[in-house]
Amino acid sequence: MIYEIKKNPKISRKGLAVKLRISIDTVKEYLEKLKQKKALKRIGKTSAGHWEIK
Repeated sequence: MIYEIKKNPKISRKGLAVKLRISIDTVKEYLEKLKQKKALKRIGKTSAGHWEIK
């Protein structure tokens, strides 16, 4: 997941799900865990935003 976000910081949850061949719910769960560990942050809102890896 981190690799895909590094390649494309503007990737959507749906885009991650397709690339990783997992459900959107699983993507949401993984992203929440990464955010809780302060490894990932969402900058901006919805389609205008991007992911920042710390």
